Amino acid sequence: MAATITNHAISSISGDVTPSALFLAPNMVDWTKKVRRTDAPLLTLIGRGKAPEQPAVKLEWGFSYPDSDNDQFNGATGTGNTVTVDDASKVQIGSLLLAETEVMLVTALDEDTNILTVSRGYSGTSAANHADNITFMILPPAIAENQATPLSPITQGEKDYNYFQQSEWSIQLSHRAQVVPTQETLSLRLGDKGKAELKKKMSDTIPSYLENGLLFGFRAIGTTSAPSTMGGIFNTSSFVSTTATISGALTWGGIMANLQTVNNLVGKNIGLTAMAHPTVLEVISSFFEDTRVTTGDAKKITTYWREFDTDYGVLKLVPNYKMLKSGTNAQVPLDKILFFNPDDLELVPLSGDSAWSMDPIATNGWFDQLAIRGDYTLRAQNPDTRLILSGFSTVRSDYSGLA
Repeated sequence: MAATITNHAISSISGDVTPSALFLAPNMVDWTKKVRRTDAPLLTLIGRGKAPEQPAVKLEWGFSYPDSDNDQFNGATGTGNTVTVDDASKVQIGSLLLAETEVMLVTALDEDTNILTVSRGYSGTSAANHADNITFMILPPAIAENQATPLSPITQGEKDYNYFQQSEWSIQLSHRAQVVPTQETLSLRLGDKGKAELKKKMSDTIPSYLENGLLFGFRAIGTTSAPSTMGGIFNTSSFVSTTATISGALTWGGIMANLQTVNNLVGKNIGLTAMAHPTVLEVISSFFEDTRVTTGDAKKITTYWREFDTDYGVLKLVPNYKMLKSGTNAQVPLDKILFFNPDDLELVPLSGDSAWSMDPIATNGWFDQLAIRGDYTLRAQNPDTRLILSGFSTVRSDYSGLA
């Protein structure tokens, strides 16, 4: 990589905010049209629900290269309300940081010192000391009602619920930033077309953040001063009826035995989409490596298995690289597998006018500001069909097929 460009809110033209390398040069290829990553397997699979007829604060039921969605602490955090991180420009006021088992809400930030002011132990978690270089995940920003936009199932007679989470991303452009073209801002001078380009570009960032929330969000009701947050699959116990811990190495027999537990509850309606970190799916594939047969004229071989015909139906494996542990190394695979039916999960807007939209924000100076905002929650119906397996080893040497 020739150079590293720190991600900032596009707010002005100055040396410390807009690197000279970004200014428009003749014959430069526009990279903004080449953004490809929208890795959000869960978000891609699940449905989209309609807004409820009577909106309520809870729902009941019977970006050029992608913005980084994680960072590390620069020094131990203690339990005070300020923490130092490697790069404060990655977050905005309202960002939720998931560090090990604690959630922090960012209430202020200083990009010069990389110091964040945070509300500790947020969303019902507990404040804890986190060591230097612990990696934290950035969940979608949670914005309280009426707050100024910052830069930057019914089963067995029971009811469940989730809170709606208002998320906003804002871009503020000074007059100079609008008239001095860069590859990032050139299209913003083109009226409605520019807004469409910006929305498309930022839509590559939103799915990544939203995927984190759908998996790891903590459910909490807000107030007029504290935002509500929606619960994710792994941190809302009622969303999954069956959870099991497997100590040591994962085995095919262990998987089948726990699927039988779910089968006992719902029959063949069990969740047969298995989502896990790619390393975990490699482990499952390795169980059947000896069964492969090739012919003498074979020119290609598939090195993994992704579908298994079982007594319960066809089990499909879906890799999700975001299923990682928060730790000293962000690439540690999460020791969990989620078995689910995509049709049972829906992303639901609060009301008919709270779907993702780009809106102008009133200004009082020589600048323009736009925000992309949405108010959504996850509806997780039929919890008895789902299973979470966890606790097994993700060390390759523990599996003969991967050693």
